Amino acid sequence: MSWPLSYSAANHLIDAGSMAPLTNDFSALKNAWLKTKEHQLLRLLEEEYAFDRPVCRSLVHLMHEFAEEYYGWQRGDQQIIYEAVDLREPSGKPMDDLATVPVKLTVSHPDDAQVLRKEGLSSLRRYKLLRLANEAYDQGGLLIQADLALLLTTSLRTIQRDVKEMRHAGIFVPTRGWVQESGHMPALYTRCVHHYLEGDAPTAVAKKTGISEQIVQKAYRLFADTVVLYVRGYNADQIIEITGLPPRVAGEFLLLYETTGLRTGSRLDDLFVAYTPGISQRPVRLERAPIRHMP
Repeated sequence: MSWPLSYSAANHLIDAGSMAPLTNDFSALKNAWLKTKEHQLLRLLEEEYAFDRPVCRSLVHLMHEFAEEYYGWQRGDQQIIYEAVDLREPSGKPMDDLATVPVKLTVSHPDDAQVLRKEGLSSLRRYKLLRLANEAYDQGGLLIQADLALLLTTSLRTIQRDVKEMRHAGIFVPTRGWVQESGHMPALYTRCVHHYLEGDAPTAVAKKTGISEQIVQKAYRLFADTVVLYVRGYNADQIIEITGLPPRVAGEFLLLYETTGLRTGSRLDDLFVAYTPGISQRPVRLERAPIRHMP
Protein backbone atom coordinates (compact mmCIF):
# COMPACT_ATOMS: atom_id res chain seq x y z
CA MET A 1 0.00 0.00 0.00
CA SER A 2 1.32 3.48 -0.85
CA TRP A 3 0.45 6.49 1.26
CA PRO A 4 -0.44 9.89 -0.25
CA LEU A 5 2.01 11.64 2.09
CA SER A 6 5.50 10.63 3.08
CA TYR A 7 6.14 10.24 6.79
CA SER A 8 8.27 13.38 6.89
CA ALA A 9 5.65 15.38 4.99
CA ALA A 10 2.83 14.19 7.21
CA ASN A 11 4.90 15.01 10.25
CA HIS A 12 4.77 18.73 9.39
CA LEU A 13 0.99 18.63 9.71
CA ILE A 14 1.31 18.00 13.47
CA ASP A 15 1.79 20.88 15.92
CA ALA A 16 5.35 21.93 15.15
CA GLY A 17 5.99 23.36 18.60
CA SER A 18 5.10 20.10 20.32
CA MET A 19 7.35 17.82 18.29
CA ALA A 20 10.40 16.20 19.84
CA PRO A 21 13.00 14.55 17.60
CA LEU A 22 11.32 11.56 16.01
CA THR A 23 14.00 9.17 17.24
CA ASN A 24 12.86 9.88 20.82
CA ASP A 25 9.48 8.30 20.01
CA PHE A 26 10.71 5.21 18.21
CA SER A 27 11.41 3.06 21.27
CA ALA A 28 8.06 3.94 22.84
CA LEU A 29 6.14 3.32 19.61
CA LYS A 30 7.96 0.03 19.17
CA ASN A 31 6.51 -1.10 22.51
CA ALA A 32 3.02 -0.42 21.15
CA TRP A 33 3.74 -2.41 17.98
CA LEU A 34 5.34 -5.30 19.85
CA LYS A 35 2.19 -6.17 21.77
CA THR A 36 -0.08 -6.48 18.75
CA LYS A 37 -1.54 -9.92 18.15
CA GLU A 38 0.04 -9.96 14.67
CA HIS A 39 3.51 -9.57 16.16
CA GLN A 40 2.84 -12.15 18.87
CA LEU A 41 1.65 -14.65 16.24
CA LEU A 42 4.67 -13.88 14.07
CA ARG A 43 7.01 -14.66 16.95
CA LEU A 44 5.12 -17.85 17.78
CA LEU A 45 5.42 -19.14 14.22
CA GLU A 46 9.12 -18.29 14.14
CA GLU A 47 10.09 -19.66 17.54
CA GLU A 48 7.77 -22.64 17.94
CA TYR A 49 7.49 -23.84 14.34
CA ALA A 50 10.82 -22.58 12.94
CA PHE A 51 9.22 -21.05 9.86
CA ASP A 52 11.21 -18.51 7.88
CA ARG A 53 10.26 -14.87 8.38
CA PRO A 54 8.67 -14.46 4.89
CA VAL A 55 6.55 -17.60 5.47
CA CYS A 56 5.50 -16.26 8.88
CA ARG A 57 4.45 -12.94 7.39
CA SER A 58 2.40 -14.68 4.70
CA LEU A 59 0.66 -16.91 7.23
CA VAL A 60 -0.11 -14.01 9.55
CA HIS A 61 -1.50 -12.00 6.64
CA LEU A 62 -3.67 -14.93 5.53
CA MET A 63 -5.03 -15.50 9.05
CA HIS A 64 -5.71 -11.78 9.43
CA GLU A 65 -7.72 -11.70 6.20
CA PHE A 66 -9.71 -14.76 7.27
CA ALA A 67 -10.52 -13.28 10.68
CA GLU A 68 -11.43 -9.93 9.12
CA GLU A 69 -13.80 -11.56 6.64
CA TYR A 70 -15.59 -13.83 9.09
CA TYR A 71 -15.44 -11.94 12.39
CA GLY A 72 -15.38 -8.28 11.38
CA TRP A 73 -19.11 -8.02 12.25
CA GLN A 74 -18.20 -8.08 15.95
CA ARG A 75 -17.31 -4.38 15.78
CA GLY A 76 -18.96 -1.28 14.40
CA ASP A 77 -18.17 0.23 11.00
CA GLN A 78 -15.96 2.90 12.57
CA GLN A 79 -14.27 0.64 15.12
CA ILE A 80 -11.05 -1.35 15.21
CA ILE A 81 -9.92 -4.23 17.41
CA TYR A 82 -6.82 -3.25 19.36
CA GLU A 83 -4.73 -5.05 21.96
CA ALA A 84 -4.63 -3.12 25.25
CA VAL A 85 -2.73 -4.09 28.39
CA ASP A 86 -4.92 -6.06 30.79
CA LEU A 87 -5.81 -3.63 33.61
CA ARG A 88 -5.02 -6.38 36.17
CA GLU A 89 -1.36 -6.48 35.13
CA PRO A 90 1.00 -5.14 37.83
CA SER A 91 3.63 -2.50 37.14
CA GLY A 92 7.26 -3.31 36.50
CA LYS A 93 6.82 -6.14 33.99
CA PRO A 94 8.54 -6.01 30.57
CA MET A 95 6.23 -5.10 27.72
CA ASP A 96 6.63 -8.51 26.08
CA ASP A 97 5.43 -10.23 29.27
CA LEU A 98 2.27 -8.17 29.77
CA ALA A 99 -1.06 -9.89 29.18
CA THR A 100 -3.31 -8.06 26.74
CA VAL A 101 -7.03 -7.99 26.02
CA PRO A 102 -8.74 -7.16 22.70
CA VAL A 103 -10.83 -3.99 22.90
CA LYS A 104 -13.07 -2.26 20.38
CA LEU A 105 -12.01 1.34 19.77
CA THR A 106 -14.04 3.94 17.87
CA VAL A 107 -11.66 5.74 15.53
CA SER A 108 -14.36 7.95 14.03
CA HIS A 109 -17.69 9.18 15.37
CA PRO A 110 -20.28 11.70 14.12
CA ASP A 111 -19.52 13.92 17.13
CA ASP A 112 -15.95 14.39 15.82
CA ALA A 113 -17.07 16.72 13.02
CA GLN A 114 -18.90 18.98 15.48
CA VAL A 115 -15.89 19.15 17.80
CA LEU A 116 -13.60 19.99 14.88
CA ARG A 117 -15.92 22.70 13.59
CA LYS A 118 -16.51 24.36 16.96
CA GLU A 119 -13.20 23.88 18.77
CA GLY A 120 -10.48 23.08 16.22
CA LEU A 121 -7.98 20.31 15.51
CA SER A 122 -6.21 20.25 18.88
CA SER A 123 -9.49 19.89 20.77
CA LEU A 124 -10.54 17.10 18.41
CA ARG A 125 -7.31 15.23 19.14
CA ARG A 126 -7.86 15.49 22.90
CA TYR A 127 -11.51 14.50 22.48
CA LYS A 128 -10.54 11.36 20.55
CA LEU A 129 -7.72 10.60 22.98
CA LEU A 130 -10.18 10.61 25.88
CA ARG A 131 -12.68 8.47 23.98
CA LEU A 132 -10.09 5.82 23.05
CA ALA A 133 -8.65 5.64 26.57
CA ASN A 134 -12.08 5.34 28.17
CA GLU A 135 -13.33 2.74 25.69
CA ALA A 136 -10.32 0.53 26.42
CA TYR A 137 -10.66 1.05 30.18
CA ASP A 138 -14.37 0.23 30.19
CA GLN A 139 -13.56 -3.08 28.45
CA GLY A 140 -10.87 -4.09 30.94
CA GLY A 141 -7.83 -2.76 29.11
CA LEU A 142 -5.40 0.12 29.49
CA LEU A 143 -3.71 2.00 26.67
CA ILE A 144 -0.20 3.32 27.14
CA GLN A 145 0.63 6.77 25.84
CA ALA A 146 2.54 5.25 22.93
CA ASP A 147 -0.66 3.46 21.89
CA LEU A 148 -2.47 6.78 21.76
CA ALA A 149 0.33 8.38 19.75
CA LEU A 150 0.12 5.51 17.28
CA LEU A 151 -3.69 5.59 17.06
CA LEU A 152 -3.86 9.37 16.68
CA THR A 153 -0.83 9.61 14.36
CA THR A 154 0.90 12.20 16.48
CA SER A 155 4.01 12.39 18.64
CA LEU A 156 4.44 10.91 22.09
CA ARG A 157 5.31 14.35 23.41
CA THR A 158 1.99 15.74 22.12
CA ILE A 159 0.08 12.97 23.89
CA GLN A 160 1.99 13.61 27.12
CA ARG A 161 1.15 17.30 26.94
CA ASP A 162 -2.55 16.64 26.23
CA VAL A 163 -2.84 14.20 29.14
CA LYS A 164 -1.10 16.64 31.46
CA GLU A 165 -3.46 19.47 30.45
CA MET A 166 -6.55 17.34 30.98
CA ARG A 167 -5.24 16.14 34.31
CA HIS A 168 -4.79 19.75 35.47
CA ALA A 169 -8.38 20.40 34.37
CA GLY A 170 -9.57 17.55 36.61
CA ILE A 171 -10.43 15.18 33.74
CA PHE A 172 -9.60 11.52 34.37
CA VAL A 173 -7.67 9.96 31.47
CA PRO A 174 -7.33 6.22 32.15
CA THR A 175 -3.93 5.44 30.64
CA ARG A 176 -1.86 2.65 32.19
CA GLY A 177 0.56 5.09 33.81
CA TRP A 178 -2.17 7.26 35.31
CA VAL A 179 -4.17 4.32 36.70
CA GLN A 180 -1.05 2.80 38.25
CA GLU A 181 -0.27 6.12 39.91
CA SER A 182 -3.76 7.22 40.98
CA GLY A 183 -5.75 3.98 41.27
CA HIS A 184 -8.84 2.74 39.47
CA MET A 185 -11.96 4.78 38.80
CA PRO A 186 -15.47 3.74 37.76
CA ALA A 187 -16.16 3.48 34.04
CA LEU A 188 -16.96 6.65 32.09
CA TYR A 189 -20.72 6.00 31.83
CA THR A 190 -20.87 5.18 35.54
CA ARG A 191 -19.14 8.45 36.39
CA CYS A 192 -21.67 10.31 34.25
CA VAL A 193 -24.62 8.80 36.16
CA HIS A 194 -22.88 9.39 39.50
CA HIS A 195 -22.43 13.09 38.69
CA TYR A 196 -26.10 13.25 37.72
CA LEU A 197 -27.16 11.73 41.04
CA GLU A 198 -25.01 14.32 42.80
CA GLY A 199 -27.11 17.04 41.19
CA ASP A 200 -25.04 18.03 38.14
CA ALA A 201 -26.75 19.03 34.91
CA PRO A 202 -25.66 17.30 31.65
CA THR A 203 -23.63 20.38 30.65
CA ALA A 204 -21.66 20.26 33.90
CA VAL A 205 -21.16 16.48 33.60
CA ALA A 206 -19.83 16.90 30.06
CA LYS A 207 -17.34 19.49 31.29
CA LYS A 208 -16.16 17.35 34.20
CA THR A 209 -15.67 14.24 32.07
CA GLY A 210 -14.40 15.93 28.91
CA ILE A 211 -17.04 14.41 26.63
CA SER A 212 -20.03 15.74 24.68
CA GLU A 213 -23.50 16.22 26.13
CA GLN A 214 -24.76 13.63 23.64
CA ILE A 215 -22.50 10.97 25.19
CA VAL A 216 -23.66 12.01 28.67
CA GLN A 217 -27.30 11.61 27.60
CA LYS A 218 -26.45 8.21 26.12
CA ALA A 219 -25.01 7.15 29.49
CA TYR A 220 -28.26 8.13 31.20
CA ARG A 221 -30.35 6.16 28.68
CA LEU A 222 -28.19 3.05 28.99
CA PHE A 223 -28.34 3.22 32.77
CA ALA A 224 -32.14 3.50 32.69
CA ASP A 225 -32.42 0.63 30.19
CA THR A 226 -30.13 -1.54 32.33
CA VAL A 227 -32.15 -0.99 35.49
CA VAL A 228 -35.51 -1.58 33.77
CA LEU A 229 -34.26 -4.90 32.40
CA TYR A 230 -32.87 -5.81 35.82
CA VAL A 231 -36.10 -5.20 37.71
CA ARG A 232 -38.00 -7.17 35.08
CA GLY A 233 -35.95 -10.25 35.85
CA TYR A 234 -33.27 -10.33 33.16
CA ASN A 235 -29.94 -11.71 34.33
CA ALA A 236 -26.57 -10.03 33.83
CA ASP A 237 -25.65 -11.92 30.65
CA GLN A 238 -28.97 -11.06 29.05
CA ILE A 239 -28.66 -7.39 30.01
CA ILE A 240 -25.17 -7.24 28.51
CA GLU A 241 -26.38 -8.86 25.28
CA ILE A 242 -29.41 -6.57 24.92
CA THR A 243 -27.71 -3.26 25.81
CA GLY A 244 -24.30 -3.99 24.28
CA LEU A 245 -22.58 -2.71 27.43
CA PRO A 246 -19.21 -4.08 28.54
CA PRO A 247 -19.70 -6.44 31.52
CA ARG A 248 -17.82 -4.07 33.81
CA VAL A 249 -20.11 -1.13 33.02
CA ALA A 250 -23.29 -3.19 33.39
CA GLY A 251 -22.10 -4.43 36.78
CA GLU A 252 -21.27 -0.92 37.96
CA PHE A 253 -24.70 0.33 36.82
CA LEU A 254 -26.48 -2.35 38.87
CA LEU A 255 -24.28 -1.72 41.89
CA LEU A 256 -24.94 2.01 41.66
CA TYR A 257 -28.68 1.39 41.43
CA GLU A 258 -28.73 -0.99 44.40
CA THR A 259 -26.66 1.31 46.61
CA THR A 260 -28.40 4.59 45.79
CA GLY A 261 -30.12 5.88 48.91
CA LEU A 262 -33.12 8.08 49.54
CA ARG A 263 -30.97 11.21 49.29
CA THR A 264 -30.74 10.82 45.52
CA GLY A 265 -33.96 8.88 44.97
CA SER A 266 -35.78 11.83 43.47
CA ARG A 267 -32.99 12.28 40.93
CA LEU A 268 -33.46 8.67 39.87
CA ASP A 269 -37.20 9.26 39.49
CA ASP A 270 -36.49 12.21 37.19
CA LEU A 271 -34.02 10.16 35.18
CA PHE A 272 -36.46 7.33 34.50
CA VAL A 273 -39.25 9.74 33.58
CA ALA A 274 -36.95 11.45 31.06
CA TYR A 275 -35.19 8.44 29.54
CA THR A 276 -37.61 5.50 29.70
CA PRO A 277 -40.93 6.22 27.95
CA GLY A 278 -43.85 4.80 29.90
CA ILE A 279 -41.96 4.65 33.19
CA SER A 280 -43.39 7.29 35.52
CA GLN A 281 -41.15 6.64 38.52
CA ARG A 282 -38.08 4.79 39.70
CA PRO A 283 -38.57 1.02 39.14
CA VAL A 284 -38.73 -0.90 42.41
CA ARG A 285 -37.72 -4.53 42.60
CA LEU A 286 -40.30 -5.87 45.07
CA GLU A 287 -39.75 -9.51 44.18
CA ARG A 288 -37.71 -11.34 41.61
CA ALA A 289 -39.56 -11.97 38.38
CA PRO A 290 -38.98 -15.24 36.50
CA ILE A 291 -35.81 -15.24 34.41
CA ARG A 292 -36.56 -14.77 30.73
CA HIS A 293 -34.63 -16.89 28.27
CA MET A 294 -33.40 -15.39 25.07
CA PRO A 295 -34.77 -17.13 21.95
